[in-house]
Amino acid sequence: KHDQGQVLLDLVFKHLDLTERDYFGLQLADDSTDSPHWCTHRRCAQHYLKRGSPHSLNFRVKFFVSDPNKLQEEYTRYQYFLQLKQDILTGRLPCPYNTAALLASYAVQSELGDYSHSEHLPGYLADYSFIPNQHQDFEKEIAKLHQQHKGLSPAEVEFNYLNTARTLELYGVELHYARDQSNTEIMIGVMSGGIVIYKNRVRINWFPW
Repeated sequence: KHDQGQVLLDLVFKHLDLTERDYFGLQLADDSTDSPHWCTHRRCAQHYLKRGSPHSLNFRVKFFVSDPNKLQEEYTRYQYFLQLKQDILTGRLPCPYNTAALLASYAVQSELGDYSHSEHLPGYLADYSFIPNQHQDFEKEIAKLHQQHKGLSPAEVEFNYLNTARTLELYGVELHYARDQSNTEIMIGVMSGGIVIYKNRVRINWFPW
């Protein structure tokens, strides 16, 4: 409990054998707050975990680069791929229906390889989850797109996945709920390029670094 945040994070990095470490962090898994709490070098256990036990920490991407395909290590890009899949699944990263189906088809190609009529029978995606409230029509759309990715390797489709995901409106934006001078609820988005202000999920202002 008295370990500093960096000690905990270093243990995770060692376990994952991750070299590009600056992009990742440990986040307190606490849905009771509107602002995510990150473990820092100096405080984590003593400050955030003092309210009793047990506690959960999530290892996740902390800093999203504008073009993740320019990251040096393929394993780092893979961690981005996993994080984006999870964020879309949980609704943390809003994604239009057609884009979500395309991204899901890339993920399926990465995991299952080429579509096969003999192996991938109707309903073969029933055990996979890609978006909140997933339904059969969505899975059928994924299956159609999956057939178009024949011959693509996991690295290639993950490249395509990242290239598509980075175009999403809220890609790489960490949202914090706040109120303006009129006491109207707004969201402050922190991202690599600066700070964005949203009102009713619509961008109303932008402050570059």
